[in-house]
Amino acid sequence: MPGSLTSSSARNAEPVTELAPPFDPRTHEGRLPTPCTGVCVMDEQTGFCKGCLRTIEEIADWCIASESRKREVWIALEQRRTTP
Repeated sequence: MPGSLTSSSARNAEPVTELAPPFDPRTHEGRLPTPCTGVCVMDEQTGFCKGCLRTIEEIADWCIASESRKREVWIALEQRRTTP
């Protein structure tokens, strides 16, 4: 299916349905949750997933990424959500 993501990491990820407010990746303690929302469709114009706003590389690497790298991705997602 064009534009969809079907990697095993996406299928096995637990989607973020609700994080306890206020979620701040800078101060979050413990393992960072996946930003996956279960939509998993890539926007061909932006290169971001329409659900979580990650790039395909960020999605593919999530399971092997260090907590530091995951924190960087979460911070980038905050910026992507607020940039028009």
